[in-house]
Amino acid sequence: MSPSRRFRPPPFSTTFSSNVLYTTAFDPHLQLPVSLQWNAAIQRELGGKQTLTATYLGSDGRRLLRANHVIPPALVTPGDYVTVTAIRNAGYSHYNAFQLQFQRRMAHGLQALVSYNLAKSSDLGSTDVSGLCAQHLSDIVLPPLTPSDYDVRQSFGAAVSYEVPAHSWGRTSNAILRGWAVDGLARVWSAPPINITVKLQARAAHETA
Repeated sequence: MSPSRRFRPPPFSTTFSSNVLYTTAFDPHLQLPVSLQWNAAIQRELGGKQTLTATYLGSDGRRLLRANHVIPPALVTPGDYVTVTAIRNAGYSHYNAFQLQFQRRMAHGLQALVSYNLAKSSDLGSTDVSGLCAQHLSDIVLPPLTPSDYDVRQSFGAAVSYEVPAHSWGRTSNAILRGWAVDGLARVWSAPPINITVKLQARAAHETA
C-alpha cells in the first residue's frame, strides 16, 4: 500500500441518521493570542540575614480564542438540529497581584520563608464550554469581566526550619544527636469563586400541519 493511501483521511460526510449536525467555523482573520506581563519589585535588608520583598505583578491576555455557538435557522429543516461553533479572537483576561515575602537565611540554626499574596484574576470565561448561543453571530453580546474559575484572592505560605543544637559528648553521641532539624510548613488560602454553569440546548421548533 502506498504512503498516500495509508495516511489518507476517511471520507467526510454531513449526513447523520440522528438528524443532528455539529460543525466548526473559524474566523478567516484569526490571530495568535497574546499575553503581556509586567512586574516591579522593591527589596530591603533587615539586618545581615533577613530581607523583605514587595512585588507587583500584572498580566493581560488579549486576542484569546472564544467559541460561541450559532444555530442558523436557514439551515434547519423540520426534525433537524444544526449548530455551528464559531471560533474567533473575542476573549481577554486580566490579572493583578501584590506579593510580600520575608526571607531569613540560615543563622543560629534558624531559617524561614514567609509569603503573602493578594491577587485578582478576571476573564470572559475560563473554559472552552463557556460560549454563548444565538441564531446569528452578530446577536452575541460578550459578557463583562468576571472572576476566573481559579481566582484565589488571598494566600499565605510559610516554611520554617530550625536545626536542633546538640552537645558534644563524644563521637557516638555526635553521630546520633547531631544533624537533627524541626521543619514547619503552613499554607492558607481563601476559597475560589462558586461557579454556576447552566447549559442550554436550543432546538428549532416547527409546527406541523
